[in-house]
Amino acid sequence: MLLVEANAREAVLEVDGVRETYSLGGRIGGGFAEREHREVRITKGPSGGYHTVGSINGRLSDMLVDTGASAVAMSEVEARRLGVGYRVTGEPIAVNTASGVSQGYAVTLDRVRVGEIELVNVPAIVIQGSSPQQVLLGMSFLGRVEMRHQGSVLLLREKY
Repeated sequence: MLLVEANAREAVLEVDGVRETYSLGGRIGGGFAEREHREVRITKGPSGGYHTVGSINGRLSDMLVDTGASAVAMSEVEARRLGVGYRVTGEPIAVNTASGVSQGYAVTLDRVRVGEIELVNVPAIVIQGSSPQQVLLGMSFLGRVEMRHQGSVLLLREKY
């Protein structure tokens, strides 16, 4: 917005190349609409877990919601399929898993999307080997959204 001219009675404003004259003391109307929150509903599967399809850096992946995982976690087999350069950008770490201690890499994923919710710069862990079979959607993603259970449905809602 650019103030082009003003005097005691009016002001001329230019917005995106369009000039308008406004009387001083007059009212300029506007409205406010609250932004809609993006939501995702994930139905509990036959095994009791919440499975969904999401994407990492734009590539589709099967995911299991895992509130016990501190970060999004995946096998190095899945990381290669998704194009995650964990050996180049990752930091070697020891990872505590249900099977014991494994070697892995701490990485940051550019984008993680589940339904309409997309988060950027999501910390993740790539675990050496072929387990887990699915990406574990851990707390580095889940902690940045609201979670609610509604019967057999897990509702994820974007935070603002």
